[in-house]
Amino acid sequence: MPADIVKIFEDYYDSLTEKLESKRLVAETNHDRIHNSAIMKLMLDHGGQIDMFCGSMSVFRDDFYNDIKRDNPEGSEAEIKSMLANSLTSFLSKDGSRLRVVQEHSMERLPDDLIVSKSVFESAMREGKLEIYYLESNFLWKDMMSHFAISSVAGMMRMETDKTTHEGMFIANAEATSKLANTTFDKLLEKSELFQA
Repeated sequence: MPADIVKIFEDYYDSLTEKLESKRLVAETNHDRIHNSAIMKLMLDHGGQIDMFCGSMSVFRDDFYNDIKRDNPEGSEAEIKSMLANSLTSFLSKDGSRLRVVQEHSMERLPDDLIVSKSVFESAMREGKLEIYYLESNFLWKDMMSHFAISSVAGMMRMETDKTTHEGMFIANAEATSKLANTTFDKLLEKSELFQA
């Protein structure tokens, strides 16, 4: 019997929400794109500021969900993509929310396959709620660095251990770890250039 990937997504999201609200340290591995998207939804739904180092913002792009479909041919990746798109749109419209993204490589324009319309990104960029940067081309270690996302809420952080499979570690309610990740992100910003749409 094929796995119900929407149920896996929702159960994982609910489990993380419960653990987050316990205020106890959360540290657990996560195994794939479904878990990755559930963690990103959790961060977006809690607002605040999210800082992200990634290859190409894949969690916000159609190909990411096409890969979920490839790995789970009987599943409904469209529903997961829709839930994340709704959370992203809501996050970018909230007062006080901000998303800063540092990508490994530059881009000439916003991707055509975003899970939300380009106008959502463009509007958020104009309002200062979305900033996209790319690392300088001579930054030596960018291909070796783990991708990660940090939320200002409850010290939530996701660090990938495998960029291809999107396996990673989720940590929350861990202030010291969050501060270290923020310092790393700030150093990446120093070596980055702002993307202008």
